[in-house]
Amino acid sequence: MADLTQKNPFRRCVFVVALAAALAAWGCGKNPTSPPVIPPLAQLTLSPDTLTVSVGETGFFSVSALDSAGAPVTGFPATWSSSDSGGVIISLGRSGRVSALSEGTARVFVESGGLRDSGVVVIVPPQRGWFTQASNANGANLNGVFFQPDGRTGWVVGNGGKILGTTDAGARWSVQTSGTGFNLNGVWFNRDREGWAVGANGTVLHTTDGGAHWGRVNAGASENLMDVFFANDSMGWAVGSNGAILRTRNRGESWQKLHPTVVTLHGVAFADTTHGWAVGDYGTIVGTHNGGAGWFVVQPAVASQTHRGGRGLHRLAAPQRGRREPARRHALPHRFHRIRGRLEWHRRRAALGQRGSHLDRADREHPIPAQRRVLRGLRARLGGG
Repeated sequence: MADLTQKNPFRRCVFVVALAAALAAWGCGKNPTSPPVIPPLAQLTLSPDTLTVSVGETGFFSVSALDSAGAPVTGFPATWSSSDSGGVIISLGRSGRVSALSEGTARVFVESGGLRDSGVVVIVPPQRGWFTQASNANGANLNGVFFQPDGRTGWVVGNGGKILGTTDAGARWSVQTSGTGFNLNGVWFNRDREGWAVGANGTVLHTTDGGAHWGRVNAGASENLMDVFFANDSMGWAVGSNGAILRTRNRGESWQKLHPTVVTLHGVAFADTTHGWAVGDYGTIVGTHNGGAGWFVVQPAVASQTHRGGRGLHRLAAPQRGRREPARRHALPHRFHRIRGRLEWHRRRAALGQRGSHLDRADREHPIPAQRRVLRGLRARLGGG
């Protein structure tokens, strides 16, 4: 018997409508799945605060929430983002999964219910300890290094006017054109893209584009300059042979030169625009408390060894609040501190099994007897007790 719906279109339509109604009625008999009800969130917490992951590995952030009664909330939606918007350092998944791509730091954010929290992820190289990187220096001696606080952007300078830059924590170094053939000894950046380099025959170089272009600045000096430091955009100092100290207060437009000593100074550091120290040959230390307008020399020298760098000597002066000190070069054979507003020099045996000494905190050792008379004089000059 032939299907009547095939012969009568009207009956076919009625049949389809009836079938649809039957299916709808059957569905209404089921309990539909409704989305979970999320109470208002009162607290959102990302953990850990700092996540350290090696390049090529994976780490995880987790997020928890509490409602207004302090009870844990689960199943809440969360949105993830990071400061590494270009995906150079990390790849961030929607569940807080972090894949480490290259060295550096980034901040990870999580948001939900109008609340936001963040944590820091630090990507470290797969190697542990010190390891060699290809410098692209073609055998030139490298004398100075500076890195920004991000741990990825840095510069090195060396003999023959060599300047190299990196933006990936030293995985790759590119040659920058310095415009000089003189040896360069020190480099400093006071902004992300504004920097200074100093070297032989009074060479002072300046860049405002991260080193893409360097230009020579006339500092009125012929000494070999060994180090440079800027406390802000305008105020900077360079030190070198014959005890030369150069000071600028107008972003390098003009320089003042002083010679508080006759020995070569190798390093300089300032805590702020007022308090600074420089170190050099034969244990020489010179200091200033007026921005470098005048300097005093610690005599006799506290040690016979040559001091090659001043990084870390900012501890001798009042620390500058809010200043981030980037990792700098030179491991000093001696360490110096300004304790309780007074100059007190202290010594203990060097830690690495070498015969020698370095200076440490007052509560560990007693002041060096030979320096007591000098310290009393310095305290009187500085107004200390």
